[in-house]
Amino acid sequence: MAVVEQEKEQTLTVQLPASVVSDIESEARKMGLHPSSYLLALHSFRTGRADPSLAPAIREIFTHDTKTLKKLAE
Repeated sequence: MAVVEQEKEQTLTVQLPASVVSDIESEARKMGLHPSSYLLALHSFRTGRADPSLAPAIREIFTHDTKTLKKLAE
């Protein structure tokens, strides 16, 4: 079994215009994500760590299958 070493997490704080924050929050809600998760997903798509074609699947899972996700989390 392979052991995967996890990176240390850090917090990134950015100053943005209120309209940009509102747009990010709105887009995140459409995908059923928190803004930080939405931004991480965008970064993953941009850097090639995740295929952009996964976006519809993410939206489907987090907006329509929330009950299933909650059960899995338990």
